[in-house]
Amino acid sequence: MQQPLLKMTLALWIFALSGCGGGGSDTGTGNGGAGGNTSENQPTPPTNLPIKIKGLVAGSRISSGDQHSALIAMAGQIHSWGNNQHGQRGTGSFLLSDSITPPSVVSISGMPLTELATGSASTLALDNNGSIWSWGLNEHGQLGVDSLTYEFNTPQRIAAMPGRVTRIAARSANGMALNDKGELFAWGWNGWGQIGDGTKSATIGRVGDKLKPALVKTGPLGTASIVDIAQGWATAALLDSAGRIWTWGYNEHGEIGNGTGGRGEYELLPRLADTSALADAHAINIEFGRYHGLALDSTGRLWSWGWNNVGQLGTGKISDSKSIEQVQLPERITTLAAGAQHSLALDTKGTLWAWGQNDFYQLGDGTRIDRRLPVRVDLSALGGREIVALSAGDDFSMVLDDSGRVWGWGNNLRAQVGNTARAYFKSPVFVLEK
Repeated sequence: MQQPLLKMTLALWIFALSGCGGGGSDTGTGNGGAGGNTSENQPTPPTNLPIKIKGLVAGSRISSGDQHSALIAMAGQIHSWGNNQHGQRGTGSFLLSDSITPPSVVSISGMPLTELATGSASTLALDNNGSIWSWGLNEHGQLGVDSLTYEFNTPQRIAAMPGRVTRIAARSANGMALNDKGELFAWGWNGWGQIGDGTKSATIGRVGDKLKPALVKTGPLGTASIVDIAQGWATAALLDSAGRIWTWGYNEHGEIGNGTGGRGEYELLPRLADTSALADAHAINIEFGRYHGLALDSTGRLWSWGWNNVGQLGTGKISDSKSIEQVQLPERITTLAAGAQHSLALDTKGTLWAWGQNDFYQLGDGTRIDRRLPVRVDLSALGGREIVALSAGDDFSMVLDDSGRVWGWGNNLRAQVGNTARAYFKSPVFVLEK
């Protein structure tokens, strides 16, 4: 997920805020969407101090897994919150009770960090020396540390990664990294050929998974370089310098994006997605949800493909799309994010749009109605502050504003939104300070 550069280094600034995200019943109407219409009263989040992150680096990232989030903070530190059942918060503990505590700080030997990526229950961090650190669940080797140990609760360095890493990606039980030589490596689960080295492990079990980085076969790219990477549930993707999108792995819902796909289908090597619909434009960023892809083009238009059972493609339909289609939005898009079955997009006017599954209010429009077309996220709690980074988890959403405050909404039963109230939040609430 690509995030815009922060405009300034933010100083520690704390003020009191109370009463956001209050209760009430759903009043929204669908735009062709189907889904839950259960209403419930929500507790007012406890009055406390919102967390404001000190010393954010340029290009800071906030990243969300299935039930946890992490954000780069001061040099060598990460703020993390949410579920810690597998050590994915990196706190040195596996205590499930950690899931209801406010954000904790992870330190990696005082090393300045530049990028984050979260899998389902794991976390990757890239330091400014080009080394990758990982922690959390390692069932399929998704930490890349050449170990069968099931989980780690403190950061581990991926020593087998060659070269200096410049970009990382993660999702589900996989990790991926691009080095300064233009080589792409992947590790973890390989049940659908998502490693991209021409091999496939058993769909069920750990035999054949990659415990350390394996070279992705990118020969078809020719002289083009890789500029972006993305990881889905069992599908991987890259964007090259010619604006072409390449995908491989699981393809049951058309995740490859070239008109193919069906039950049990997969690709062992990178295949060219059909981007002819972009016409004279070219893709500049890519993102993957569980089984759907998003691409931002050079004119600010947004495109999607793959699984669409709850409208996560934003095209007004609920049928899968094996080809890339345009998401209709009124303004140019600058930033995008994909959750399990919902999507987010920030436009040039600062409006945040959301669509797809909404069972837990993860769209932030005040309802629990799935949306097949983009709807505005209610950002009134931010008081007009500009969003500078965003992420989407399994069934929740997170943003960072330009004053350093962190906000979230959706499912917070494991504190994945970062607030100590166990609730579903229908609009943004602040992440509480420890």
